[in-house]
Amino acid sequence: MKCAVEHCLNERTNPIWCNYHTAIDGHMGLAEPAPKPKLAWLSDREKNHADAKRVKKMPKSQPMQPIYLDELGTPRFKDNAIIRKLVDNEIIDLNKIDTQDFPVADVEQFWQLLGYSTSGYGGLDFVRRKTVAMADEKAVALLDKKKANRS
Repeated sequence: MKCAVEHCLNERTNPIWCNYHTAIDGHMGLAEPAPKPKLAWLSDREKNHADAKRVKKMPKSQPMQPIYLDELGTPRFKDNAIIRKLVDNEIIDLNKIDTQDFPVADVEQFWQLLGYSTSGYGGLDFVRRKTVAMADEKAVALLDKKKANRS
């Protein structure tokens, strides 16, 4: 690539690189923008492998909050004190959460972080049925355990 700055084109017979213009205005003196260095040293196969490794590390969904039985014996998600305070002080408007374009898994976990009962959680229309089924399964196990302990 040749330096595209007029000074270099006029004064040099074969301008390949212009350190002067690179230092002055950071444009590297190239006619076209320099390629981004992100993974530039890797082959296409290595890039795909590196991307695949990154994707594998990302969780497919958010973890489910622990479920416990409250003082009335209702199965409930363990709430997050920070989220609870933000909602109670109206810093977060629950009505606006529905209007945002958040991933479903994040919205599901957000409502768990509020400390919803599992039955109330199951009634939310945006929660996936498989998530409700997992929560119900854990809630039933807790209720069965409580019942067995009474006997």
